[in-house]
Amino acid sequence: MNKLIGVCYLTDELVEDTVALEAWVKKGFAEEFGFVMDDDLINGTGAGMALGIINSPALVSISKEVGQAAKTFVAENVEKMYARMY
Repeated sequence: MNKLIGVCYLTDELVEDTVALEAWVKKGFAEEFGFVMDDDLINGTGAGMALGIINSPALVSISKEVGQAAKTFVAENVEKMYARMY
């Protein structure tokens, strides 16, 4: 995994006048870095970043059942995915 760097420009006056600003900036960076890392692990291409789950050759895709509504998940889907593991 590559380094993740963030930059935040603040004036000395702003830092001195705002008590909780440093904590707020640190929290913001932590949340954004977490999002970027999660996104790379899920959607990563493997080029200069981790290979994500979605792009992995281990991804299991199955066809929907006859009569299954779009964007739904049924027990038969689980059975087919489980069968693909072995």
